[in-house]
Amino acid sequence: MTAPIPFAHRGGIDGGHPENSLAAFADALARGAALETDVRLSSDGVPVLVHDAHFSRGGVPYPVRATRAATLARHGIPSLADLYQVLGTRYDVSVDVKSRAAARPAIDVARDFDARASLWLVHGDLATLGELRVYDTDVRLVHEAHPPGGGDLVAVADARAHELATRGINTENRHWGSWTRAQVDAMHTHDVLAFGSLVHRTDELADAASRGLDALYSDHVDALVAAVSGDEE
Repeated sequence: MTAPIPFAHRGGIDGGHPENSLAAFADALARGAALETDVRLSSDGVPVLVHDAHFSRGGVPYPVRATRAATLARHGIPSLADLYQVLGTRYDVSVDVKSRAAARPAIDVARDFDARASLWLVHGDLATLGELRVYDTDVRLVHEAHPPGGGDLVAVADARAHELATRGINTENRHWGSWTRAQVDAMHTHDVLAFGSLVHRTDELADAASRGLDALYSDHVDALVAAVSGDEE
């Protein structure tokens, strides 16, 4: 079985760098992780990598969407193009789409860098993901889902996987603890991947890695990489 992709959530918290910074991303890559980040759109239409809708400027919150990308960069908020220009493209990056308006520009940037096959766009709305699949056939699409509420959970997973496959969506992502290996296998029957987020505690990583998931997200980069590689003590 292929090892899960180890996505360092916002670059990780155990490297001492600000989240969603180029320094955090470079550090996570150097330690063997893939990257997770968030995308919003600046006022000049640039997809920028930031979680919150506002950033601090002299102690005053300013909206990201009303600020130019160059100004955001001076405050430590990189663009997706900055990421590729500085760190290259030979890694997976999972991007949580915080603003739907940022999704197509993000795809356009990845297209410019020939990186669509390693870009995973994450969103909770199936219709939005379906539109993105029409827009681009190569980018990876991830449905952010709630855990199923009851019934035959394997049958539910099978039905979900069928719907995702029909829509051309590659993956379902939900809390790692809500997955069983049988549910993961049901997804794989339809060639749909199963991602697990977010593993907050290092003592849970071995359990998460044992469930057959195709990717895991965690803030703890060293422990995450060790768990997915089977090298944890």
